[in-house]
Amino acid sequence: RWSPPPSPRLRPPQIETAPFAFVLNESRAWVEQHVPYFHSSDEDLNTAYWYRWRVFHLHLARAPKSQRTPGCDPKGCHVITEFLKKVPWSGPANTIVCPAGHHFAEARWVKDGRYAGDYARFWLRGAGWRKQYTFWPAHSVWRHSLLVDARPGAAGSLAHELLPALEANYRDWVRTHYHTGARCMFQSCHADGQENSATLDGCRPTINAVMFAEATAIAAAAAAAGNATLSAHFEEEAARWRGVVLERLWSEDLPLSNTLAQPPRPNHNKIITRMESE
Repeated sequence: RWSPPPSPRLRPPQIETAPFAFVLNESRAWVEQHVPYFHSSDEDLNTAYWYRWRVFHLHLARAPKSQRTPGCDPKGCHVITEFLKKVPWSGPANTIVCPAGHHFAEARWVKDGRYAGDYARFWLRGAGWRKQYTFWPAHSVWRHSLLVDARPGAAGSLAHELLPALEANYRDWVRTHYHTGARCMFQSCHADGQENSATLDGCRPTINAVMFAEATAIAAAAAAAGNATLSAHFEEEAARWRGVVLERLWSEDLPLSNTLAQPPRPNHNKIITRMESE
């Protein structure tokens, strides 16, 4: 009786970085050791992929060793900068929280988990100015756990370790940015990471959507940690912010979510600190 021959065992293609040495330059050795290999039929896409990793490597830095942060490398937390040269509005080690969520999206793919882990601890436990701009650490840490952990959010994962800090950070943002009169989160367009835009300051879709993502992530992390009460609370919080974005800020005329322009709360600037509020 005839049977088809066994299918050949598929092996991953051999991907070489040599054709992209002109892009990787001095970062080539680090990239070969730390990042996933990628290749496609689009040469422009391939070049952009390896270029992005060179730029990522160039922006790696360390927080000062003197700023000891629990859980970080003893030599100083691994951090990621926005600018290669020091800029006057940056915090410790030239860090700026505005692009941190995007940094996490890339750092979670690095094989050595210390980079993403240290970076999260720096913002949540260290000296990072985490309230300088709109920031979404819970969403970032939870997405990291979904990618790297066999059991996302379980004991031993970064999400489990930082769950109390993520909850505290969330509550502190509500304390300082919730506009009781408008019943939504207030943010200036500049601190929302959008410079000075025509949509003005007020209840902006960006920060309110971030709060939905943060609440959703904390609810998932709490459920994974076995804390059903905390998970249920943050599911309710997520529903609240979803209603703000899709109902209160939605315009049928445009149609899209837009800013509900509002003056800041009294003493708004005085109650906000760049780090954790006292």
